[in-house]
Amino acid sequence: MNPVLSDHDVDHHTHDGPHDHVHSHGDHTQWPSWERAHGGPVVLDIGAGRGALVVTIDNGEVGSELFLRPADGTGPETHVAVWERPLPSGTVITAAVFGSLSQGTYSLSDRSGGVEIARVRVVDGEVAEHRLSGSPRGGAQHARS
Repeated sequence: MNPVLSDHDVDHHTHDGPHDHVHSHGDHTQWPSWERAHGGPVVLDIGAGRGALVVTIDNGEVGSELFLRPADGTGPETHVAVWERPLPSGTVITAAVFGSLSQGTYSLSDRSGGVEIARVRVVDGEVAEHRLSGSPRGGAQHARS
């Protein structure tokens, strides 16, 4: 899989009020909803100890979020939205794209601090892929990493 990945979709979202989750990004840019990419391309920043993760999921999950934290609990949690993403072939997939992550093993969940629904490995300079089947809120099963 080679998703055409928008930098507006990687760790950028509005902060219109208080929220009960931790952010791993230092940029709290306010993106008006009309400017936010809801799908579209995402820029990947990989190499030099960083990789990316694409989690595909059933299309009923569009607009939901997936959360990722280091499996050993030593780092901050981050989250991205699930959107439909066009591939160069013209096929559309439903995916969450974590565009730049430190190399390591991560715990994937459907909510901040939530129960692990999958464990994934991110490798320097590579795009890891993981398929979730079913709804994370309904007990998703992970198919592969």
